[in-house]
Amino acid sequence: MTVINMKRIIFLFCLLYPFTLLRAQDRPEWTQKTPTPGNNTYEYKVEKGIGKTELEARNLAMGRIFQNVAFYLGAKASSRDINAAVQQGATFDVIAEYYDIPINKVCEFTERTTDGYIVYLLCQVAKAGNKEPQFDHFEDCYKMAKNSYLKYAFVPGMAQIKKGNVAKGACFITGEIVFVGGVVVSECLRNSYANKINSTRDVDLRKTYTQYANNCAMVRNISIAGAVAVYVWNVIDGIVAKPKTQLIVGGVQMDFTPYADIQSVGIAINMNF
Repeated sequence: MTVINMKRIIFLFCLLYPFTLLRAQDRPEWTQKTPTPGNNTYEYKVEKGIGKTELEARNLAMGRIFQNVAFYLGAKASSRDINAAVQQGATFDVIAEYYDIPINKVCEFTERTTDGYIVYLLCQVAKAGNKEPQFDHFEDCYKMAKNSYLKYAFVPGMAQIKKGNVAKGACFITGEIVFVGGVVVSECLRNSYANKINSTRDVDLRKTYTQYANNCAMVRNISIAGAVAVYVWNVIDGIVAKPKTQLIVGGVQMDFTPYADIQSVGIAINMNF
């Protein structure tokens, strides 16, 4: 393996190593800290279910939150009846209306684990004795703690993905890879042509190689400028952009693996949604 190939591998490793530190999913803020209700007619309740499949985990979470709320409000619904309704595929609204339980599901977050899934549910529940609660619109389903995004802002695309904009994050990642790849390839070609200049005495060939080397240097400089511009834009956007206000039904896990063989050096990317 030549010295230049070794430099390329080290460069790619240093560039992509931070991605390996960001594989774990971050839970939304509401899974760790129960939100404050907008008025005194209802409260927020959080429940989770663990299962081998996402459906199993969701059903467990759904059954538990209805059982707890039914007991809390003194509703005439047994755990057996609620579990039966959940297993039969009844929706939140159907169960709530049938058993007269004032409850409103506002957020859902699914976390993948090595053994299966964990599903978190956030619901608005009427306070005891209140049959007509005034539920408010909740806009922070995707919100993490205030400082949670900062550590991702310095890795291209990650803050955007964590805030729910996968397309924008993918664009930042792709742009950075393209420009960095341009730097690596153009510098390798420039170095190759520079060596060829001293390997011949043919004046025309030396001029040609010199021109090629200068062109590669220009492409390299443009690529460096582009990489810097995309990176700065990514950091600023990652810090100031607002998260999407939507339900989270899954996480994104990304693997970036540098590879090298006899003929090439590249990046293997795997994204799981």
